[in-house]
Amino acid sequence: MDNIKFFKAPKHIQADKIASFLEVVSDVFSIKGKRIPNIMFDTSNVETIDMLGVLVLYKFMEFVSKNDCTENPQIAWGDTVVESLNNYGFFILLNDYLRTKKADYGSLQFMEKGKFFIAPLPLLRSEDYSKDELAKKFYPQIERYYSDIPKASAMVFQCLSEVVINFWEHATDDTKSILVAEGSKDFVKIACADTGKGIISTLGPILDKGYSKIDILYKSLENGVTSKQNTDHMGCGLWIIDELVARAKGKLYIYSEGVFYKREFRDRLASVCSYWKGTIIYIFLPLTSPATIADLEEHSITDFEEIKINTL
Repeated sequence: MDNIKFFKAPKHIQADKIASFLEVVSDVFSIKGKRIPNIMFDTSNVETIDMLGVLVLYKFMEFVSKNDCTENPQIAWGDTVVESLNNYGFFILLNDYLRTKKADYGSLQFMEKGKFFIAPLPLLRSEDYSKDELAKKFYPQIERYYSDIPKASAMVFQCLSEVVINFWEHATDDTKSILVAEGSKDFVKIACADTGKGIISTLGPILDKGYSKIDILYKSLENGVTSKQNTDHMGCGLWIIDELVARAKGKLYIYSEGVFYKREFRDRLASVCSYWKGTIIYIFLPLTSPATIADLEEHSITDFEEIKINTL
């Protein structure tokens, strides 16, 4: 046991404490392809893990396996982690991936559990997982779930759409991005994570060379700022999400390549954090005061007439 290097997960892997998890795992991104032996990933100490924690843990373990970071990685599963992975549909998927480096994403299904729905969506670049197919498969069920709160439904669709489009357009070197949404009649949580090129790597090269990583992250949230220059990409996706979150008195967390952004109600800040290769986005939307694009006072609704809230 003395020769084993432990990556010990913190007690709490959840949205407001995800930085603690990044502190533990960030070194792994530097050992891509090195096949280092005698590494143990220990989750036995975890007491709480939420939707974002499950997603980030899955993406981390997927990266380790796909990129040969270790030789035969050893995992100490904690009961809390196993239960949560099962609840969100990821435990079988992860075990299959660790054994074969392949995963059947068809096992991820929209689920209603009591007062909640859980909707894990693989964002793969194939016809079976096209924008239209995902819209047909999942959006009608969410619309039906919120049929008595039409403005909430519109807000949820808009944020889901913007997150999906953002990852499809920018995470070009990670074809296994996964989005998870969880909701009740009172709130909706949306999370997506990848381990490809993050916001800093995609947007930074087209901005002024004097911009820091924090500056770049702030710029990514401005209306009209895009890494897809000379295209019809509007560069307003993250800005729309940030504005809707502020108006709904919700929360937005973004982690990308050593920096993070937090919007909590009207307050926001950006700072440095431990490294995550790629981008993590988390949205919490209370449904007591839902907002839509029409509520964004700085622009008329005609500015956004090409943006659809009920399809991808």
